[in-house]
Amino acid sequence: MSKLLNVLFVGLLLAGIAAGCGPAPTPEKVIVKETVEVQVTPAVEKAAEAPAAATQQEWTLLNPEGVVIVEPLVTNAHPETLEGKTVVLKWSGKPNGDIFLDRIAELLVKDVKDVKVIKSWEVNPALKGWSAAKGKSVTLAKAIAELEPDLVIGAQGD
Repeated sequence: MSKLLNVLFVGLLLAGIAAGCGPAPTPEKVIVKETVEVQVTPAVEKAAEAPAAATQQEWTLLNPEGVVIVEPLVTNAHPETLEGKTVVLKWSGKPNGDIFLDRIAELLVKDVKDVKVIKSWEVNPALKGWSAAKGKSVTLAKAIAELEPDLVIGAQGD
């Protein structure tokens, strides 16, 4: 059973990594206002007709590293056991991801009593793959939800 949990953990970890991918963060913008003493020689003062007093300057500094904003994520509670549960396997369509998920299916059926494993790409070929488009992603998620899973394990490949 511990091998099964390790395989499930790796599958969930991969799914989490895939879900966490996103665009690069925007650079941090910092506004700094400070008074700077400017020494002006009489010749420069006359030519520029500038006052010899201190001047106010405003600087905009950009941090090229960017800012990573990590928002808390609320996840569903994990089931206590997979016995009698329905597990849907979701494949991104990348090479070898299906091989990984096939092996997870074998281990689940072998080690977990009364588990029902559904390979989503075999039930509905349109469920193979992923989309960067929000609309299509929502459609894929709804189609997987229609399979009534207790747990979904996703994998990519390569």
